[in-house]
Amino acid sequence: MGKIEETKDTKDTSSSGGIRLFARVDYPPKEAQIKVDAKASFEDLKKAVAAAVDVKLARYTYFTVGYKTDVAELAPAKESDSIADLGVKEGHTILVRAPADIKPIKRRAKKEKEEDKKDEKSSVTVDRYKGLNEKNVLKKFVEQKGKHKLAGEYIDIYAGKIVKRPEFAKLPKDILLMIVKSDTLNIKEVDLFDACLAWGKREAKETKLDEKDGLKTALADILPHIRFPCMTTQDVAVKVTQSGLLDSDQILDLFTYLGIKANNKKATPGKSLAKFTHRDRKGRKPPSWFKFDVNKKHSNLTCSSDGTTISSNTTSYYQPIFGDITLSEGSWDYEIVLQQYYNSSYSVCVGYVPSSYTNWSSSQMIGYSGHIPGWSFACANAQKYNSGSMTNYGRTCQQGDVVGVKLDLDKKTLEFSINGTSQGVAFTDVSGPVRPAISLYGTNTVQLRFPK
Repeated sequence: MGKIEETKDTKDTSSSGGIRLFARVDYPPKEAQIKVDAKASFEDLKKAVAAAVDVKLARYTYFTVGYKTDVAELAPAKESDSIADLGVKEGHTILVRAPADIKPIKRRAKKEKEEDKKDEKSSVTVDRYKGLNEKNVLKKFVEQKGKHKLAGEYIDIYAGKIVKRPEFAKLPKDILLMIVKSDTLNIKEVDLFDACLAWGKREAKETKLDEKDGLKTALADILPHIRFPCMTTQDVAVKVTQSGLLDSDQILDLFTYLGIKANNKKATPGKSLAKFTHRDRKGRKPPSWFKFDVNKKHSNLTCSSDGTTISSNTTSYYQPIFGDITLSEGSWDYEIVLQQYYNSSYSVCVGYVPSSYTNWSSSQMIGYSGHIPGWSFACANAQKYNSGSMTNYGRTCQQGDVVGVKLDLDKKTLEFSINGTSQGVAFTDVSGPVRPAISLYGTNTVQLRFPK
């Protein structure tokens, strides 16, 4: 196969049998330009990249990406396979990803932890937004020309769902700008970009703008407020490049920045991205729609006065506690954080109980056969319990895990997740009225919180 050599020459070399590539490694963050023979093998390419960035790249994963093309993993059947057969072309970027076990553990800054504690003390209840919902909030916000404070907060909190509403694409431009500029939106930046793209296409069509440049014209004032540097490389490759709204220099600067920032928090985007904010949106804390009731618990269970932190310290008996709300319809989500965790037996069972059941002082588990009737997930032994039925479900949890509980009373389903990954629908027979509930066994501390 042809020889590969490193070069700093940036001119087009395809006519002389060589092609120019950009190599970027995520950890340790390095980048270089290389010139390769068009007939080079994948093995030769790996050697050239390793020499150019001066990093031992064993066990690393290789990807290729070109302008307006998707990210594709380079996984040849043989190391001797030609890079041309793998789709590598002039000007492509070779992204090299390190395996997780060689990257340093990311630790949260002390300031971030302090801000979390501050948020916990200043949470608001769902009553604050009474009368607002996903269907009417945009209308109310528009009617008051963006001056409806509570509607603005509601849009911040549930932005991920609201941008998918059909009326979002019909918003007046000044209202859309207010929303996109908000630093407290709870939304993935790529989802906001998608919603603005739909708005722009409708605007261009209605104003009969030129098909080629109409989208850019419609979004000229909107795009500077989209935080492209806060997206992932996959978002940029699949969504942003396909839109044609950013030029090639901006796309390449995005890939460079995203490849470096994972291990260098002080990294800054290239000059072509200067007008785009690279700080993540702060988000707005979701309202608390219930708390655990200090008057509906086992006597030896400890519960904070605000009903959000629950602790147990004995293996002598089970200790249940019920929520302070009764639910008969609708969809409801809450989470518990396993801050301190007795990883054995029936330590934490979380879910719901019929609201008619009142014996919360009993030393029993939620949903377990012969114990408190209800529906629960046993975090320590990966089982689901429901009044006599005990079935394997999900995976076992560890200290620090976040367990999500999603109830849909209209569909009668109850679903659990671990660290954001659904474990599948656990029950399909949950009928209201019910109330949230949890039972502890052993030394545990769990914190109640609400997903964005």
